[in-house]
Amino acid sequence: MTPPLQATTTYRSVLGHIIKRIRSEKDISQGDLAFRLGMSQANISKLERGAGSMSVEQLLRLNRTLGLEPAEGLLHQAAEACEHIEKRGIKVIWPGEESTTLSMISSNALATLLERTE
Repeated sequence: MTPPLQATTTYRSVLGHIIKRIRSEKDISQGDLAFRLGMSQANISKLERGAGSMSVEQLLRLNRTLGLEPAEGLLHQAAEACEHIEKRGIKVIWPGEESTTLSMISSNALATLLERTE
């Protein structure tokens, strides 16, 4: 018997949404952020869509560039957001987890969920 579908999102999508939100709040364009980080604008776009990845060094530079203190950094914010999302019954797929029987929530639904945590 096939297990029932469960609404899901990915950790990368949550992290990407947080990057985009903070970048927008600070009125930094994708192109400007990319220049400051030594990355392409396409890579920033991928990160914000949850489709890209970055090295530890890039993550540290991104935190500094966005003016985040270590205690409030991107990983901390993403972990808190994931906890909030999972309390609402939506499974967060972490890197390395595989899932073929889950239904992904839309980026708009993810944005709405995360706005309620801010």
